[in-house]
Amino acid sequence: MNRIISVLIFFSLIAYPQSSDDLSELLKNNPELVNEFEKSDLSSDARQIKGEDKSIDSEEETVYVLDEPNEKFGFDYIVSIPKSISSTSDLPVPNDYRISLGDKLKIILTGGKKDILSLEVSMDGSILFPELGTINVFGDSIQDLRKKIKEIVELSYVGTEVSVSLETLAAKKINIIGAVKNPGTYIVSPFSTVTSSLAYSGGFEDYASLRNITVIREGKEINFDLYDFLIFGSRDSDINIQQGDTISIKATNNLIEISGSVNRPMIYEYKPDDQYSDLINFALGPNREGNDRNISVTINKDGKKITKKINKEDLIGNKKIEALYVGNYVNINEKDLFVSGDAVTSGFYPISKEQNLLTFIKKLKFSSDVYPFYSIHEQSSLSGLVKTIDSFSLADPASYSGLKVFKNSKLHFFSRKDIELMLEEENKEENKEENKEKDKAAFNLTEIDPKELKSISLPNNSIRIPIKGEIIPRQLHLFFGSNTKIDFSKVSVITSDSIFTNAYNDIFNADDVIAISFPAVSESIIEVKIEGEILNPGVYAVPSSTNLEELYILAGGLRNKAFQSGISIFREEVKEKQIQAIKEAKALLTDNMIQKSTSISEGGMVDINSILQLAELIEPNGRIAGEFSQNSETSKNFILKDGDSILVPSLSYEVVVQGEVLNSSSFIYDKSMNFKEYIDAAGGFSEYADKRAVFIIKANGLSVSAGNNIFSGTSIIEPGDTIVVPRNLDQLEPLPVISMATKIIADIAFSAASLNAIQD
Repeated sequence: MNRIISVLIFFSLIAYPQSSDDLSELLKNNPELVNEFEKSDLSSDARQIKGEDKSIDSEEETVYVLDEPNEKFGFDYIVSIPKSISSTSDLPVPNDYRISLGDKLKIILTGGKKDILSLEVSMDGSILFPELGTINVFGDSIQDLRKKIKEIVELSYVGTEVSVSLETLAAKKINIIGAVKNPGTYIVSPFSTVTSSLAYSGGFEDYASLRNITVIREGKEINFDLYDFLIFGSRDSDINIQQGDTISIKATNNLIEISGSVNRPMIYEYKPDDQYSDLINFALGPNREGNDRNISVTINKDGKKITKKINKEDLIGNKKIEALYVGNYVNINEKDLFVSGDAVTSGFYPISKEQNLLTFIKKLKFSSDVYPFYSIHEQSSLSGLVKTIDSFSLADPASYSGLKVFKNSKLHFFSRKDIELMLEEENKEENKEENKEKDKAAFNLTEIDPKELKSISLPNNSIRIPIKGEIIPRQLHLFFGSNTKIDFSKVSVITSDSIFTNAYNDIFNADDVIAISFPAVSESIIEVKIEGEILNPGVYAVPSSTNLEELYILAGGLRNKAFQSGISIFREEVKEKQIQAIKEAKALLTDNMIQKSTSISEGGMVDINSILQLAELIEPNGRIAGEFSQNSETSKNFILKDGDSILVPSLSYEVVVQGEVLNSSSFIYDKSMNFKEYIDAAGGFSEYADKRAVFIIKANGLSVSAGNNIFSGTSIIEPGDTIVVPRNLDQLEPLPVISMATKIIADIAFSAASLNAIQD
């Protein structure tokens, strides 16, 4: 029973921080505890290090995660120090190590007395030496311990030699106080130094001094400057911690922000006897552009912050400095002409005076992989104030005959591989990031002007490539090649002014070209129209296999104001089907009105007549509903037909409510409103409204139910949507044919009205 009580008391001691005096008093008043611990295997194991450190208030090692680097130098280092070490038997014991409670000594006797002893330092600080009694060893250094035991053995055993070593070491109980996150009492590794012990405290407070750390040992103070280790790598003053030591972290206001042309700009701590050169050394010195003769400091003097130039050898003294800035040297570029590209003899070329680019290019050698239709000349003035970028074509000497090269000029020539990488990025969105890295490697000197990217439509492929100077479609065809036979008589070139057909061998200025189409022999040519927010609206003659995405490319792409969700495609055959549907619906209504005239009330006749009048007013538009935004799967798979018309509307910020409401109108889009609130804004439902059949015509023409029930939920309203409240057909005369015909006419009418709302 006593053993159980002793064990419980032991665990209570290690579970909460206790002072050394409290522990001594407890043991003094309860001597039976010492005997119990000496007899218990548990006490021995609990007091020894088994390869890791344990703090008093934690059974598991705490891992500190740095969300953001601390701007104060050295603060992050402490919280990143590991708090566990390998087994103590694997590490050498320093000579100044002091014997502590729980340490186990190995004593070997040879000569007249032969024996090997393993003795543990008990809780009273002594060891029990067989036949000789107790020997007080607590606090002795290794050297003092060996000397003490040797003297005792020599007096007790004649002709006996003794060897004393440490077999295992016990943990140390220390205190950490002051400007730390978690001050308290900790059990640390017997090999802990001041620096490694600080890791247990959870890090420094913002006002902590790293240069004024004090170790209090037996009433004496030992000062420690952490910068000695962190900056200069010196551990001379980073002493080993002893049992009962207290580490005190003081506060400081002597903090200075060092910035400018230094290698490690941070906030550092300074002392009055530091020189400014010491502070710069803290920041690892000036960087490559740094000028250590151009140093300014910000001083807080008499309530004012002033800046002044200083000499780096000056002492800081009692000045209250807040910031130090190291200026930089100014470099003026005067480099030789630089040529880059995989398909050219690259490198620096000496140039002493201005030269004509036409003359200089004759000095270069190009591989067969060079891309001849686009190159870049970049020029910076000696002052750096003026930078110009010109593009030219190797295939057209006239495009660069007027350009000059001199100091600081750069020429970049693209290769076939460069163009392929650019096309790969455009065509494979799923590998966008990977191709972007490749693209950076290929085009690290310059950026291609988007206006100089031209659309080229080849069989089964549409691309955008940079072109400059005079160009013949035949040159592009021969360079890129094609597995499909081209119909040369139908090659067309779209310029900013016109469309040219049978243009395979014609010469064009690349600045005027918008797109070039190379149809296959088997393909017929169709005409399609695209208008609205497109870069180059108009009528285009394209191969019959052209998809919508390729037309976008041919037309130069969409403008920033394009409302892509509202893109509409109109097709004649769809329009004809709508017209036919209206005719059939009208015929049904007319026939039934004649046949059932005797059974239809006067009110029913009025309803039918109003529906017939609505049918007369409808103008079918032939719209194909769908999501046709640029780069969408639909636009890439939608094949155009002859006579198709594409409308790209401007951005819409309206929502339309029409049908059986008191005031059909349009409203500014408000994302916080649902369809019911928009209907309320339109005056609410009329008496003829079918409240359960409300539907929404999306900007892309597709219709969805408003979801007016608890199971399906409600549809989200978006800009360009039209909310339709249909008439309750149950209020018409109970003739199924009339209801069906009415619904057909109403649906076509609402669809046309929703399109008008987007266009307006």
